[in-house]
Amino acid sequence: MVVRPSAFRPIAGFSTIAKTTLTSLALAGGIAAATSPAFAAPNGWSSSTQKSVLVQSNGRRAPTPYASQSTSPGYSQGGPVEEIGPGQLATDSFDGAVQGEDAIVGSPNESYSDGGYDDGSSAPGYSSAMAQDGTYDSAVEGVYGSPFNGSYEGGFEGQEPGPLPCGEHCNGNCNACQQGSCGLPEWRYNAECEPMGLLQKMYLLHRGMKSDGCWTGRVDALILSRNAPGNRPLYSFNSAAGGTALNANQLESIAAVGPRLSLFHKDSCGKASWEGTYIYSGSFVANKSLTPSLAGYQLAPPGIYGIDAPNPDGLDGATARLTSSLQSAELNRRWAWGSCTQFLAGFRWLQWQETLAINDAYAVGTPNFGQDVYTTGCYNNLFGGQIGLDTALWSPSKYFRLEGLVKAGAYYNSAYQSSSYQNYVGGAPFEGNSVSAGQSPAVCSFAGELGITGVVPVCCNVDFRFGYFGLWLTSLAQPANQLSNQVLIPAAPSYGSLTTNGNVVLQGLSLGLEGRW
Repeated sequence: MVVRPSAFRPIAGFSTIAKTTLTSLALAGGIAAATSPAFAAPNGWSSSTQKSVLVQSNGRRAPTPYASQSTSPGYSQGGPVEEIGPGQLATDSFDGAVQGEDAIVGSPNESYSDGGYDDGSSAPGYSSAMAQDGTYDSAVEGVYGSPFNGSYEGGFEGQEPGPLPCGEHCNGNCNACQQGSCGLPEWRYNAECEPMGLLQKMYLLHRGMKSDGCWTGRVDALILSRNAPGNRPLYSFNSAAGGTALNANQLESIAAVGPRLSLFHKDSCGKASWEGTYIYSGSFVANKSLTPSLAGYQLAPPGIYGIDAPNPDGLDGATARLTSSLQSAELNRRWAWGSCTQFLAGFRWLQWQETLAINDAYAVGTPNFGQDVYTTGCYNNLFGGQIGLDTALWSPSKYFRLEGLVKAGAYYNSAYQSSSYQNYVGGAPFEGNSVSAGQSPAVCSFAGELGITGVVPVCCNVDFRFGYFGLWLTSLAQPANQLSNQVLIPAAPSYGSLTTNGNVVLQGLSLGLEGRW
Protein backbone atom coordinates (compact mmCIF):
# COMPACT_ATOMS: atom_id res chain seq x y z
CA MET A 1 0.00 0.00 0.00
CA VAL A 2 1.29 3.47 -0.77
CA VAL A 3 0.46 6.68 0.96
CA ARG A 4 0.13 9.88 -0.93
CA PRO A 5 2.84 11.77 0.96
CA SER A 6 1.56 15.30 1.03
CA ALA A 7 -2.10 14.54 1.48
CA PHE A 8 -2.31 14.49 5.25
CA ARG A 9 -1.29 16.86 8.00
CA PRO A 10 -2.56 16.01 11.53
CA ILE A 11 -3.30 19.51 12.63
CA ALA A 12 -6.42 21.14 13.97
CA GLY A 13 -9.03 21.52 11.26
CA PHE A 14 -7.89 18.52 9.20
CA SER A 15 -10.92 17.28 7.19
CA THR A 16 -11.77 13.61 7.25
CA ILE A 17 -12.96 11.40 4.42
CA ALA A 18 -16.64 10.81 4.56
CA LYS A 19 -17.66 7.51 6.09
CA THR A 20 -19.76 6.74 3.05
CA THR A 21 -16.59 6.42 0.93
CA LEU A 22 -14.66 4.06 3.23
CA THR A 23 -15.96 0.89 1.67
CA SER A 24 -15.33 2.17 -1.87
CA LEU A 25 -11.78 3.06 -1.06
CA ALA A 26 -11.09 -0.32 0.52
CA LEU A 27 -12.48 -2.17 -2.50
CA ALA A 28 -10.56 0.06 -4.89
CA GLY A 29 -7.38 -0.62 -2.97
CA GLY A 30 -7.93 -4.37 -3.13
CA ILE A 31 -8.55 -4.28 -6.88
CA ALA A 32 -5.48 -2.12 -7.45
CA ALA A 33 -3.34 -4.49 -5.42
CA ALA A 34 -4.49 -7.47 -7.44
CA THR A 35 -4.21 -5.94 -10.92
CA SER A 36 -1.28 -3.50 -10.69
CA PRO A 37 2.41 -4.10 -10.07
CA ALA A 38 3.73 -2.95 -6.76
CA PHE A 39 4.99 0.62 -6.81
CA ALA A 40 8.36 1.34 -5.29
CA ALA A 41 7.97 3.39 -2.16
CA PRO A 42 9.05 7.00 -2.46
CA ASN A 43 12.33 8.09 -0.96
CA GLY A 44 12.08 8.42 2.77
CA TRP A 45 10.07 5.36 3.73
CA SER A 46 11.91 2.73 5.70
CA SER A 47 10.41 -0.11 3.64
CA SER A 48 9.39 -0.64 0.04
CA THR A 49 6.36 -2.72 1.04
CA GLN A 50 3.06 -1.03 0.27
CA LYS A 51 1.06 -0.39 3.42
CA SER A 52 -2.16 1.17 4.56
CA VAL A 53 -2.25 4.11 6.94
CA LEU A 54 -4.92 4.61 9.57
CA VAL A 55 -5.70 8.18 10.47
CA GLN A 56 -8.12 9.11 13.22
CA SER A 57 -10.53 11.97 12.76
CA ASN A 58 -9.04 13.76 15.78
CA GLY A 59 -5.59 13.79 14.14
CA ARG A 60 -3.93 11.19 16.42
CA ARG A 61 -2.49 7.93 15.20
CA ALA A 62 -4.36 4.76 15.96
CA PRO A 63 -2.52 2.24 18.20
CA THR A 64 -3.78 -0.79 16.26
CA PRO A 65 -2.34 -2.93 13.50
CA TYR A 66 -3.13 -1.90 9.98
CA ALA A 67 -6.07 -4.02 8.86
CA SER A 68 -9.54 -3.33 7.59
CA GLN A 69 -10.81 -2.30 11.03
CA SER A 70 -12.64 0.89 10.16
CA THR A 71 -15.74 -0.58 11.76
CA SER A 72 -14.03 -2.18 14.71
CA PRO A 73 -15.14 -0.80 18.08
CA GLY A 74 -13.05 0.09 21.08
CA TYR A 75 -10.64 2.80 20.04
CA SER A 76 -9.69 4.42 23.29
CA GLN A 77 -7.74 7.33 21.84
CA GLY A 78 -10.46 8.99 19.83
CA GLY A 79 -13.16 8.55 17.25
CA PRO A 80 -13.31 6.21 14.26
CA VAL A 81 -10.37 5.86 11.95
CA GLU A 82 -10.03 5.92 8.21
CA GLU A 83 -8.08 3.46 6.15
CA ILE A 84 -6.44 4.75 3.00
CA GLY A 85 -5.82 2.13 0.39
CA PRO A 86 -2.96 1.96 -2.09
CA GLY A 87 -2.98 4.32 -5.03
CA GLN A 88 -0.84 6.09 -7.60
CA LEU A 89 1.99 8.13 -6.05
CA ALA A 90 1.65 11.92 -5.97
CA THR A 91 3.76 13.87 -8.40
CA ASP A 92 5.75 15.36 -5.53
CA SER A 93 8.37 13.11 -3.99
CA PHE A 94 8.26 12.30 -0.33
CA ASP A 95 11.33 14.41 0.31
CA GLY A 96 10.13 17.87 -0.67
CA ALA A 97 12.35 20.81 -1.55
CA VAL A 98 11.66 22.40 1.79
CA GLN A 99 14.40 21.59 4.25
CA GLY A 100 13.09 19.76 7.28
CA GLU A 101 9.44 19.65 6.14
CA ASP A 102 8.22 16.04 5.90
CA ALA A 103 4.89 14.26 5.70
CA ILE A 104 3.01 14.42 8.94
CA VAL A 105 1.66 10.91 8.62
CA GLY A 106 4.15 8.10 9.29
CA SER A 107 3.98 4.49 8.20
CA PRO A 108 3.01 1.58 10.39
CA ASN A 109 5.91 -0.28 11.88
CA GLU A 110 5.36 -4.01 11.87
CA SER A 111 7.91 -4.47 14.64
CA TYR A 112 5.65 -2.68 17.10
CA SER A 113 3.39 -5.14 18.77
CA ASP A 114 0.93 -2.43 19.69
CA GLY A 115 0.61 -1.26 16.13
CA GLY A 116 2.17 2.12 16.84
CA TYR A 117 3.72 4.23 14.17
CA ASP A 118 7.38 4.58 13.55
CA ASP A 119 8.41 8.21 14.15
CA GLY A 120 10.61 8.04 11.10
CA SER A 121 13.84 8.86 12.86
CA SER A 122 15.67 6.03 11.12
CA ALA A 123 14.10 6.58 7.73
CA PRO A 124 16.30 8.36 5.22
CA GLY A 125 14.87 11.75 4.31
CA TYR A 126 12.41 11.72 7.20
CA SER A 127 13.41 14.37 9.71
CA SER A 128 13.57 13.57 13.40
CA ALA A 129 11.86 16.90 13.81
CA MET A 130 8.54 15.04 13.68
CA ALA A 131 7.15 14.33 17.09
CA GLN A 132 4.93 11.29 17.57
CA ASP A 133 1.87 13.49 17.79
CA GLY A 134 2.58 14.74 14.28
CA THR A 135 3.68 18.26 15.19
CA TYR A 136 6.90 20.07 14.45
CA ASP A 137 9.60 20.24 17.04
CA SER A 138 10.28 23.98 17.03
CA ALA A 139 13.79 23.47 18.40
CA VAL A 140 14.94 21.35 15.48
CA GLU A 141 17.54 23.07 13.36
CA GLY A 142 16.48 21.50 10.10
CA VAL A 143 13.07 23.13 10.10
CA TYR A 144 14.61 26.55 10.53
CA GLY A 145 17.57 26.79 8.18
CA SER A 146 19.47 29.89 7.09
CA PRO A 147 19.94 31.40 3.65
CA PHE A 148 23.36 29.71 3.69
CA ASN A 149 21.87 26.20 4.00
CA GLY A 150 22.55 26.05 7.70
CA SER A 151 21.50 27.59 10.97
CA TYR A 152 23.10 30.50 12.72
CA GLU A 153 24.58 28.11 15.25
CA GLY A 154 25.97 25.81 12.58
CA GLY A 155 28.20 28.46 11.02
CA PHE A 156 28.70 29.28 7.36
CA GLU A 157 32.27 28.29 6.64
CA GLY A 158 32.68 26.72 3.24
CA GLN A 159 29.01 27.10 2.30
CA GLU A 160 27.60 29.05 -0.59
CA PRO A 161 24.50 31.23 -0.56
CA GLY A 162 21.28 29.41 -1.37
CA PRO A 163 17.55 30.09 -1.50
CA LEU A 164 15.53 30.58 1.61
CA PRO A 165 14.24 27.28 3.07
CA CYS A 166 10.64 28.19 2.35
CA GLY A 167 11.04 29.60 -1.13
CA GLU A 168 12.86 32.44 -2.74
CA HIS A 169 10.02 34.93 -2.41
CA CYS A 170 8.54 33.84 0.89
CA ASN A 171 8.60 37.17 2.72
CA GLY A 172 7.35 35.47 5.84
CA ASN A 173 4.03 34.30 4.37
CA CYS A 174 4.63 30.57 3.88
CA ASN A 175 3.61 27.94 6.40
CA ALA A 176 7.07 26.45 6.75
CA CYS A 177 8.55 29.75 7.91
CA GLN A 178 5.66 30.49 10.21
CA GLN A 179 5.68 27.05 11.78
CA GLY A 180 9.47 27.02 11.99
CA SER A 181 9.49 30.31 13.87
CA CYS A 182 7.32 28.97 16.66
CA GLY A 183 9.11 29.55 19.92
CA LEU A 184 12.06 31.32 18.25
CA PRO A 185 13.07 34.97 18.72
CA GLU A 186 11.47 37.45 16.36
CA TRP A 187 14.82 38.66 15.00
CA ARG A 188 15.69 35.15 13.95
CA TYR A 189 12.36 34.61 12.23
CA ASN A 190 12.83 37.84 10.27
CA ALA A 191 16.40 36.91 9.33
CA GLU A 192 15.18 33.61 7.91
CA CYS A 193 11.91 34.54 6.22
CA GLU A 194 12.01 38.26 5.47
CA PRO A 195 14.21 39.80 2.73
CA MET A 196 17.69 40.49 4.04
CA GLY A 197 18.98 44.04 4.41
CA LEU A 198 22.35 45.27 3.17
CA LEU A 199 24.12 44.80 6.51
CA GLN A 200 22.76 41.24 6.83
CA LYS A 201 23.98 40.38 3.34
CA MET A 202 27.44 41.80 4.06
CA TYR A 203 27.62 39.86 7.31
CA LEU A 204 26.58 36.56 5.73
CA LEU A 205 28.92 37.12 2.80
CA HIS A 206 31.79 37.62 5.21
CA ARG A 207 30.88 34.53 7.23
CA GLY A 208 30.91 32.45 4.04
CA MET A 209 34.46 33.48 3.12
CA LYS A 210 37.89 32.76 4.49
CA SER A 211 39.09 34.96 7.31
CA ASP A 212 41.76 36.66 5.20
CA GLY A 213 39.17 37.84 2.65
CA CYS A 214 39.71 39.63 -0.65
CA TRP A 215 39.61 43.18 0.73
CA THR A 216 41.68 44.67 3.54
CA GLY A 217 41.06 48.06 5.12
CA ARG A 218 43.28 49.91 7.56
CA VAL A 219 42.58 52.99 9.64
CA ASP A 220 45.53 54.44 11.53
CA ALA A 221 46.17 57.51 13.63
CA LEU A 222 49.64 58.94 12.99
CA ILE A 223 51.09 60.88 15.92
CA LEU A 224 54.06 62.58 14.30
CA SER A 225 56.59 65.28 15.04
CA ARG A 226 58.80 67.06 12.52
CA ASN A 227 62.40 68.10 12.78
CA ALA A 228 63.32 71.77 13.08
CA PRO A 229 64.58 73.72 10.04
CA GLY A 230 68.28 73.98 9.41
CA ASN A 231 70.61 76.52 10.93
CA ARG A 232 69.62 80.09 10.08
CA PRO A 233 70.19 82.88 12.66
CA LEU A 234 67.23 85.27 12.88
CA TYR A 235 68.05 87.65 15.76
CA SER A 236 71.19 88.44 17.74
CA PHE A 237 71.81 90.27 21.00
CA ASN A 238 72.30 94.02 20.57
CA SER A 239 75.46 94.25 22.62
CA ALA A 240 79.20 94.22 22.20
CA ALA A 241 79.24 90.50 23.02
CA GLY A 242 76.67 89.79 20.31
CA GLY A 243 75.71 86.15 19.80
CA THR A 244 72.57 84.54 18.36
CA ALA A 245 69.39 85.16 20.32
CA LEU A 246 66.97 83.29 18.04
CA ASN A 247 67.75 80.68 15.37
CA ALA A 248 65.39 78.91 12.96
CA ASN A 249 66.72 75.56 14.17
CA GLN A 250 65.04 76.24 17.53
CA LEU A 251 61.60 75.97 15.96
CA GLU A 252 60.77 72.42 17.00
CA SER A 253 57.15 71.55 16.33
CA ILE A 254 54.82 69.83 18.73
CA ALA A 255 53.38 66.46 17.69
CA ALA A 256 50.43 66.49 15.31
CA VAL A 257 47.77 63.82 14.86
CA GLY A 258 46.39 62.84 11.47
CA PRO A 259 44.76 59.87 9.74
CA ARG A 260 46.19 57.25 7.41
CA LEU A 261 43.60 55.33 5.39
CA SER A 262 44.53 52.28 3.32
CA LEU A 263 42.54 49.89 1.16
CA PHE A 264 43.96 46.66 -0.33
CA HIS A 265 42.41 44.26 -2.83
CA LYS A 266 44.04 40.98 -3.76
CA ASP A 267 43.34 38.78 -6.74
CA SER A 268 41.73 35.35 -6.56
CA CYS A 269 45.11 33.60 -6.42
CA GLY A 270 46.44 35.79 -3.63
CA LYS A 271 49.61 36.45 -5.63
CA ALA A 272 49.12 40.16 -6.29
CA SER A 273 47.09 43.01 -4.94
CA TRP A 274 46.36 46.71 -5.34
CA GLU A 275 46.86 49.25 -2.58
CA GLY A 276 45.55 52.78 -2.17
CA THR A 277 46.70 54.93 0.77
CA TYR A 278 45.97 58.50 1.86
CA ILE A 279 47.78 60.38 4.64
CA TYR A 280 47.08 63.78 6.16
CA SER A 281 49.18 65.18 8.95
CA GLY A 282 48.66 68.86 9.62
CA SER A 283 48.96 71.44 12.36
CA PHE A 284 52.67 71.09 12.98
CA VAL A 285 53.21 74.27 14.98
CA ALA A 286 56.39 75.73 16.47
CA ASN A 287 56.56 79.01 18.42
CA LYS A 288 59.61 80.77 19.84
CA SER A 289 59.69 84.19 21.51
CA LEU A 290 62.50 86.35 22.88
CA THR A 291 62.26 87.69 26.39
CA PRO A 292 61.27 91.39 26.17
CA SER A 293 64.33 93.64 26.60
CA LEU A 294 64.50 97.36 25.82
CA ALA A 295 66.62 97.70 22.63
CA GLY A 296 68.20 94.38 23.52
CA TYR A 297 68.07 92.69 20.07
CA GLN A 298 68.86 93.27 16.42
CA LEU A 299 68.46 91.32 13.18
CA ALA A 300 71.24 88.76 12.77
CA PRO A 301 73.43 89.11 9.68
CA PRO A 302 72.66 89.03 6.77
CA GLY A 303 69.27 90.36 7.87
CA ILE A 304 65.87 89.38 6.43
CA TYR A 305 64.76 90.30 2.90
CA GLY A 306 67.76 92.66 2.59
CA ILE A 307 66.79 94.56 5.73
CA ASP A 308 69.48 94.51 8.42
CA ALA A 309 68.44 97.22 10.92
CA PRO A 310 64.74 98.23 10.91
CA ASN A 311 65.50 100.35 14.00
CA PRO A 312 69.17 101.31 14.45
CA ASP A 313 68.69 101.72 18.21
CA GLY A 314 67.65 98.09 18.62
CA LEU A 315 64.57 95.89 18.99
CA ASP A 316 62.65 95.20 22.20
CA GLY A 317 61.45 91.70 21.35
CA ALA A 318 60.67 89.19 18.60
CA THR A 319 58.51 86.14 17.92
CA ALA A 320 58.76 83.42 15.24
CA ARG A 321 55.95 80.98 14.35
CA LEU A 322 56.37 78.05 11.95
CA THR A 323 53.40 75.99 10.73
CA SER A 324 53.49 73.06 8.31
CA SER A 325 51.38 70.19 6.96
CA LEU A 326 51.69 67.01 4.89
CA GLN A 327 49.39 65.27 2.44
CA SER A 328 50.11 62.07 0.55
CA ALA A 329 48.16 59.82 -1.82
CA GLU A 330 49.52 56.71 -3.50
CA LEU A 331 48.44 53.78 -5.64
CA ASN A 332 50.64 50.69 -5.64
CA ARG A 333 50.67 47.26 -7.21
CA ARG A 334 51.94 44.50 -4.95
CA TRP A 335 53.42 41.12 -5.88
CA ALA A 336 54.01 38.25 -3.47
CA TRP A 337 57.64 37.21 -3.12
CA GLY A 338 57.46 33.96 -1.22
CA SER A 339 55.25 33.49 1.81
CA CYS A 340 56.27 36.52 3.86
CA THR A 341 57.32 39.34 1.50
CA GLN A 342 55.59 41.60 -1.00
CA PHE A 343 57.29 43.81 -3.56
CA LEU A 344 55.44 46.99 -4.44
CA ALA A 345 55.71 49.62 -7.14
CA GLY A 346 53.43 52.53 -7.86
CA PHE A 347 52.69 56.22 -8.17
CA ARG A 348 52.70 58.72 -5.30
CA TRP A 349 51.84 62.36 -4.74
CA LEU A 350 53.18 64.27 -1.73
CA GLN A 351 52.48 67.84 -0.73
CA TRP A 352 54.54 69.65 1.87
CA GLN A 353 53.59 73.17 2.99
CA GLU A 354 55.32 75.52 5.42
CA THR A 355 54.69 79.08 6.55
CA LEU A 356 57.09 81.13 8.68
CA ALA A 357 55.85 84.37 10.28
CA ILE A 358 58.36 86.58 12.15
CA ASN A 359 57.41 89.68 14.17
CA ASP A 360 59.57 92.16 16.03
CA ALA A 361 58.83 95.42 17.86
CA TYR A 362 60.76 98.46 19.01
CA ALA A 363 60.19 101.69 20.97
CA VAL A 364 57.42 99.94 22.84
CA GLY A 365 55.34 102.38 24.91
CA THR A 366 56.43 105.47 22.96
CA PRO A 367 54.79 107.44 20.13
CA ASN A 368 57.43 106.02 17.80
CA PHE A 369 56.34 102.45 18.44
CA GLY A 370 57.17 100.30 15.43
CA GLN A 371 56.64 96.72 14.32
CA ASP A 372 58.01 94.57 11.45
CA VAL A 373 56.25 91.55 9.97
CA TYR A 374 58.10 89.06 7.71
CA THR A 375 56.06 86.25 6.17
CA THR A 376 57.13 83.48 3.80
CA GLY A 377 55.05 80.54 2.59
CA CYS A 378 56.45 77.59 0.61
CA TYR A 379 54.58 74.89 -1.28
CA ASN A 380 56.02 71.64 -2.64
CA ASN A 381 54.04 69.23 -4.81
CA LEU A 382 55.93 66.02 -5.49
CA PHE A 383 54.86 63.60 -8.24
CA GLY A 384 56.67 60.39 -9.03
CA GLY A 385 57.15 56.67 -8.76
CA GLN A 386 58.24 54.53 -5.87
CA ILE A 387 59.21 50.96 -5.07
CA GLY A 388 59.29 49.13 -1.77
CA LEU A 389 59.11 45.94 0.27
CA ASP A 390 56.52 44.90 2.83
CA THR A 391 57.51 41.88 4.86
CA ALA A 392 56.79 39.87 7.99
CA LEU A 393 59.91 40.26 10.13
CA TRP A 394 59.09 38.08 13.13
CA SER A 395 56.17 35.91 14.19
CA PRO A 396 56.86 34.25 17.55
CA SER A 397 53.24 33.08 18.00
CA LYS A 398 49.81 33.33 16.48
CA TYR A 399 49.03 36.15 18.92
CA PHE A 400 51.71 38.55 17.69
CA ARG A 401 53.77 39.34 14.63
CA LEU A 402 56.14 42.12 13.58
CA GLU A 403 55.97 43.65 10.11
CA GLY A 404 58.41 45.91 8.27
CA LEU A 405 57.78 48.32 5.39
CA VAL A 406 60.24 50.39 3.35
CA LYS A 407 59.46 52.63 0.35
CA ALA A 408 61.65 54.94 -1.72
CA GLY A 409 61.10 57.04 -4.82
CA ALA A 410 62.27 59.94 -6.97
CA TYR A 411 59.84 62.81 -7.52
CA TYR A 412 59.21 65.75 -9.78
CA ASN A 413 58.92 68.78 -7.46
CA SER A 414 56.70 71.67 -8.50
CA ALA A 415 57.73 74.28 -5.89
CA TYR A 416 56.57 77.79 -5.11
CA GLN A 417 57.34 80.48 -2.53
CA SER A 418 55.71 83.79 -1.62
CA SER A 419 57.27 86.41 0.69
CA SER A 420 56.02 89.72 2.04
CA TYR A 421 57.26 92.47 4.35
CA GLN A 422 55.20 95.08 6.25
CA ASN A 423 56.28 97.80 8.65
CA TYR A 424 54.07 99.66 11.15
CA VAL A 425 55.26 102.94 12.65
CA GLY A 426 53.32 104.92 15.25
CA GLY A 427 50.34 102.64 14.84
CA ALA A 428 49.96 103.35 11.10
CA PRO A 429 51.01 100.71 8.56
CA PHE A 430 53.88 101.53 6.31
CA GLU A 431 53.52 100.16 2.81
CA GLY A 432 55.73 97.13 2.35
CA ASN A 433 56.77 94.87 -0.48
CA SER A 434 56.01 91.33 -1.62
CA VAL A 435 57.42 88.90 -4.14
CA SER A 436 56.82 85.35 -5.29
CA ALA A 437 58.75 82.80 -7.31
CA GLY A 438 58.03 79.31 -8.54
CA GLN A 439 59.36 76.67 -10.86
CA SER A 440 58.04 73.38 -12.23
CA PRO A 441 59.98 71.21 -12.04
CA ALA A 442 62.13 73.05 -9.57
CA VAL A 443 64.26 70.05 -8.68
CA CYS A 444 64.20 66.25 -8.41
CA SER A 445 63.25 65.37 -4.86
CA PHE A 446 63.60 62.15 -2.92
CA ALA A 447 61.18 60.55 -0.46
CA GLY A 448 61.72 57.52 1.74
CA GLU A 449 59.30 55.85 4.15
CA LEU A 450 59.98 53.36 6.92
CA GLY A 451 57.49 51.50 9.06
CA ILE A 452 57.85 48.87 11.78
CA THR A 453 54.52 47.60 13.04
CA GLY A 454 53.44 45.13 15.70
CA VAL A 455 50.23 43.27 14.97
CA VAL A 456 47.96 41.68 17.58
CA PRO A 457 44.96 39.71 16.22
CA VAL A 458 41.67 40.71 17.83
CA CYS A 459 39.58 38.07 16.04
CA CYS A 460 39.78 36.05 12.83
CA ASN A 461 39.49 39.09 10.58
CA VAL A 462 40.44 42.11 12.75
CA ASP A 463 43.94 43.10 13.93
CA PHE A 464 45.20 45.83 16.22
CA ARG A 465 48.30 47.55 14.82
CA PHE A 466 50.86 49.76 16.52
CA GLY A 467 54.35 50.81 15.61
CA TYR A 468 56.82 53.35 14.23
CA PHE A 469 56.32 55.52 11.14
CA GLY A 470 59.02 57.65 9.52
CA LEU A 471 59.04 59.78 6.35
CA TRP A 472 62.05 61.64 4.89
CA LEU A 473 61.69 64.32 2.20
CA THR A 474 64.62 66.10 0.52
CA SER A 475 65.19 68.97 -1.95
CA LEU A 476 62.29 71.06 -0.67
CA ALA A 477 61.53 74.76 -0.66
CA GLN A 478 61.42 75.84 3.00
CA PRO A 479 60.75 79.35 4.37
CA ALA A 480 63.91 79.67 6.46
CA ASN A 481 65.99 79.12 3.33
CA GLN A 482 64.23 81.95 1.45
CA LEU A 483 64.98 84.75 3.93
CA SER A 484 68.42 85.63 2.59
CA ASN A 485 67.58 85.61 -1.13
CA GLN A 486 64.70 88.10 -1.32
CA VAL A 487 64.96 91.90 -1.55
CA LEU A 488 61.90 93.63 -0.09
CA ILE A 489 63.30 96.97 1.07
CA PRO A 490 60.48 99.54 1.26
CA ALA A 491 60.36 102.08 -1.57
CA ALA A 492 62.88 100.04 -3.58
CA PRO A 493 62.57 97.48 -6.38
CA SER A 494 61.77 94.00 -5.09
CA TYR A 495 63.56 90.84 -6.09
CA GLY A 496 62.59 87.21 -5.50
CA SER A 497 64.05 83.77 -6.05
CA LEU A 498 63.38 80.15 -5.13
CA THR A 499 65.69 77.95 -3.07
CA THR A 500 65.07 74.20 -2.84
CA ASN A 501 67.79 72.82 -0.60
CA GLY A 502 65.67 71.98 2.44
CA ASN A 503 64.69 68.64 3.92
CA VAL A 504 62.28 67.41 6.54
CA VAL A 505 61.88 64.28 8.66
CA LEU A 506 58.52 63.22 10.09
CA GLN A 507 58.42 60.41 12.60
CA GLY A 508 56.27 59.08 15.37
CA LEU A 509 53.76 56.49 16.45
CA SER A 510 51.02 54.77 14.46
CA LEU A 511 47.94 53.22 16.08
CA GLY A 512 45.09 51.59 14.22
CA LEU A 513 42.96 48.64 13.16
CA GLU A 514 42.97 46.35 10.15
CA GLY A 515 39.88 44.52 8.93
CA ARG A 516 39.51 41.88 6.20
CA TRP A 517 36.40 40.82 4.34
